[in-house]
Amino acid sequence: FLVSKLTQKEIVLSRQMKDSVGFNDAPSFLRAFRDLVRIRLAALRNHPNPSSLSSDELVALLQSGDNSEESIAEIKELLRSCDDQEFAGNELTRQPLDTLHQKGAKLIQKLK
Repeated sequence: FLVSKLTQKEIVLSRQMKDSVGFNDAPSFLRAFRDLVRIRLAALRNHPNPSSLSSDELVALLQSGDNSEESIAEIKELLRSCDDQEFAGNELTRQPLDTLHQKGAKLIQKLK
C-alpha cells in the first residue's frame, strides 16, 4: 500500500513539474522537483518522514547512495535554486524551465 501511495504522489509531482513548465511557473516547478527528490530518496533510504528533509539532508542522502558526483552536484544546484526561491523569492532565470524539467526528470530517474 505504501509503495502505491508513493508512486501516485510521484506521478502527481511529475505532472506538476511538467505543467509548471507550460505555465512558466518556476516556483511551482522547483517545489515539485524538491518534493519528488525527497520522496524518491526517502523511499530508497527508508526514511519515515520525507517532508522533514532539508536540502543539506537530501544531499547527504544522495552521497550515501551510489550516485555520481556529477549527479549530486546538479541536484545540489537545483536544490539551492529551490531554497533561493522559497526563502528569497528570487526568480530562476538562468535556464528555460523546459530545459530544467528535462534535466531534473533525468536526475530523479538516476537516483540511487
